[in-house]
Amino acid sequence: TEDAEAFIAEVSSQIEGNSQIKEWFALGNKVLNESNVLNYSADGKLSYRPDRVIINGDKVTVVDYKFGGESPAYIKQVESYIALLKKMGYFNVRGYIWYVSLGKVV
Repeated sequence: TEDAEAFIAEVSSQIEGNSQIKEWFALGNKVLNESNVLNYSADGKLSYRPDRVIINGDKVTVVDYKFGGESPAYIKQVESYIALLKKMGYFNVRGYIWYVSLGKVV
């Protein structure tokens, strides 16, 4: 449909036009899409599912995609992903929220 084509064109444009986003989709990265990260925590939540985890050498990047407005809860969510990955032995971890509809990375 036209809506789907317009959305694909917009996302492709953002990937090509932003070197940071483009790096997340570069060849050679090991990518885990919506993979469970297990955690036995006091809050009882056992698994988390980041949208995209990119591993390139010792560098790990967590990206969560959002299609609405910004929220401080999203930042806490990504911070929890970073903490979990550090517990797993990854120390060079960064996290980002890509507000796709807003064309913004935080």
